[in-house]
Amino acid sequence: LEGSDREWLIIFIPALGGLIAGIIIEYWSKDAKGAGVPIVMEAVAIKKARLSAKKAVAKCFASAASIGTGMSLGRVGPMIVICSTIGSEIGQRAGKTVEETRTMVGCGAASAITAAFNAPLGGVLFAIELIMAELKTRSFIPIVVAAVIATTVGRSLTGDVAAFDSIPHYTLSSPIEYPFYIVLGIIIGLAAATFIKLMNLVEDKIENFDNVPIPLRTCIGGLCVGLIALSFPHVLGNGFDVTSDLISLDTDNNDNLIVGNSFPIDTDVSSGVG
Repeated sequence: LEGSDREWLIIFIPALGGLIAGIIIEYWSKDAKGAGVPIVMEAVAIKKARLSAKKAVAKCFASAASIGTGMSLGRVGPMIVICSTIGSEIGQRAGKTVEETRTMVGCGAASAITAAFNAPLGGVLFAIELIMAELKTRSFIPIVVAAVIATTVGRSLTGDVAAFDSIPHYTLSSPIEYPFYIVLGIIIGLAAATFIKLMNLVEDKIENFDNVPIPLRTCIGGLCVGLIALSFPHVLGNGFDVTSDLISLDTDNNDNLIVGNSFPIDTDVSSGVG
C-alpha cells in the first residue's frame, strides 16, 4: 500500500485495536485496565496473593489487541500478570497457605521477566525486590528455581538470545568520564520520573470522563497513536526494536532524538487511556 491508503491504515488500525481492547475491558472485566505490575503488587501486599483468572485472561486479550495493532504498550506487564495469576491459582487450588501462595506468585513474576528478557538474575531480583518486597530463604530458593526453569524452557524454544543482543562493547577510557556518567544518571532519573508523572496525569484526566464509555476512550487513544505514527512510525509497537536500534547505534543521531522524544508521549497516551 502506498500514499493515502497507507496513511489511513496507520491512523485507524491502532484505533481499531483500542476499540477492541476497550470492548474487552468494558464487557469482560473492567479491572483489567491499567498497568499490570501494580495489580500483582497489590495482591501480594493486601489481598492474600489472590489474583483473578478472569482479569488475567481479559488483560491478555486486551493487550494482544492493542499491542498487536501498534499501540505503544509493553508486553512484559501482561506477561507478569498472567504468570503471577497462574501461580496464585495453583496456590489457592492446592490449599496452600497465604505465605506459600505469595511465594508462588513471586515465582510466576520471576518466570515472566526471565522469559521476556532471557535474564534469570533480573527475574529473581524483580520478584524479590518489587513483588515480594522482602528476602526470605523460604521464598528465595523457589523463585530462583522457577527462574532457572523458565530460562531452560525459554532458551529451548527461542534460543539463547538476549532481548537486546546488539549492545556495543563499552570501555572506561579515563576516570574523567565518571562525572559525565553521574550527570547522565541524574538526567535519566529525572526523565523517568517525568514520564511516570505524565502517564499518571493523562490517566487521571481520562478518569474524569466517567460518562465516556471505555471503548470510545481507548479508541480515541488509538487514534492519537495513529496520528503520531504518521510522522514517527517507529513509535508503533512495544518499542523493543527501537530500543535495540538505539542501543546498537543503528540509526543516525537525528532519528535517535526524534524517536526518543516521541515514543514516551505515545506510550503515555496509550497507557493513560486504559
